[in-house]
Amino acid sequence: MKRLLLIGTIVLVASSSWAQIHLTPYLPENMSLKSPSAYNVLLNKLNNLISQNGLVVSDNSQRFIITCNCVEVSKHIVAGAPNKVAYILDCGFYIGDGITGAKYASTSIQTKGVGNNDNKAYMNAIKNIRIKSQQISSLIEIGSKRIIQYYETNKNDIFSKANACISNGDFDEAIYQLTLVPQGCSYYEQAQDKLIEVYNLKTETHDRQILMQAKSIWASNQNKESASQAVDMLSEISPSSSVFDDAQTLLNNINNGVKRIHDREWAEYSRQQEHNRKMDVLDAKAKMQRDKQNAEITQTAIKASAEVRMQKIQAARDVAVAYAISRPRIVYHIHGWY
Repeated sequence: MKRLLLIGTIVLVASSSWAQIHLTPYLPENMSLKSPSAYNVLLNKLNNLISQNGLVVSDNSQRFIITCNCVEVSKHIVAGAPNKVAYILDCGFYIGDGITGAKYASTSIQTKGVGNNDNKAYMNAIKNIRIKSQQISSLIEIGSKRIIQYYETNKNDIFSKANACISNGDFDEAIYQLTLVPQGCSYYEQAQDKLIEVYNLKTETHDRQILMQAKSIWASNQNKESASQAVDMLSEISPSSSVFDDAQTLLNNINNGVKRIHDREWAEYSRQQEHNRKMDVLDAKAKMQRDKQNAEITQTAIKASAEVRMQKIQAARDVAVAYAISRPRIVYHIHGWY
């Protein structure tokens, strides 16, 4: 079976009370920094700040952002052999809604840097920003509470939008929106259940489309090439899909058709495909049996086991990550933040 549940790229920080809150690190491209390389170093600082404080680093298409602005407090020459340059910077950090321009929380950290020249001193000052501090912890706490408040307030809109996407067949957008609901929300588990529902609809729709395409290919030209193409497509259909039996029937029809052509080369290929398919079915049945036993043990309302549930959630999040990358960049509004 070609469909695999991928290992997720989104890391869950279960020990954090703010786990699953997504923040996008954002710096205006035209911001003024003395060192040409300082932009990337500061952006990397924001990424580390998010991940090390128990949140999820999101792509540059999220409404909730964290940004920073560094202001020079002082610069002086440190006498020595050779002389060195010393900078003191006041770095303001801000969390808010980049779409509406609402600032949620802010704090300021003073940092120092010394180097052989202006650029190195300035860069060292940015590198010395302490992202694990009481100020940053307070910033994260206040900002996270406001973000959770946003999701609590907009619960109905979030589910309405997800349902509208489902109705339009835009499963990726629905999955994407549902993965953004933080763990701290009162309806987090409800969102996870909905996430599984949408993922199942997405895979079920995909399987039906694959079956229809395979039928069309085989019906249009019943030869070795079309049979090979159709069989390869059918191998993508999950054994747990409602159309799996129909896929089996079509596969048998294809095999019978090829046998009538007396194609020995194809017969060997077909046997190998049949073997692979049977192994997949056996593996799938064994897994489904394990899932059923797990479900009975945990006594959950979900038919699949807890393990399968988390795999589907993770697979859905993988879909969300891929989809997020393809989304157009958002123009953020941070006027008046600093």
